[in-house]
Amino acid sequence: MIRTWLATALRSPHFHTHGFESIHTDDLDDTYTEADAIPRALDHFTTLVTAFADHQTDVMAMLVIQTGYHDDLALTAPPITDLETAWDHWTPPELYLLARRPHLTPYAVEEYKRPYPPNTFTAPHGTYHTYYRCHRQGDSPEFTSAIYIEHHP
Repeated sequence: MIRTWLATALRSPHFHTHGFESIHTDDLDDTYTEADAIPRALDHFTTLVTAFADHQTDVMAMLVIQTGYHDDLALTAPPITDLETAWDHWTPPELYLLARRPHLTPYAVEEYKRPYPPNTFTAPHGTYHTYYRCHRQGDSPEFTSAIYIEHHP
């Protein structure tokens, strides 16, 4: 399913216009459950990173695990060892493909980022950069927090 989504995403008009495409992991298989959502999301991410190796200099793969919504900037990053508890259980983990091209449109965002130690997760090739991010876009009154895992060649 990942390879099919990857091929479709890379050809999609949305990807070519906006520079990204995403899919919630509950849309990847019919056996999704919250009980194993995080380990399966990590497996799906590894499959995606392996499948897109030929495109890794043009496209970045990323996994986002939402940790909540807040009225204030949440500066405390959850322990990475407790992803299943940190996950908000509202938004399924989400895979992204991001074009590695210059961003020509300004992106107004207020944010805080905290990196986790290098090699928190092991990539099948290249490296993963893992960080916690709390942000709000534009005029939104609400902050969103999540753990991000990005693949770099």
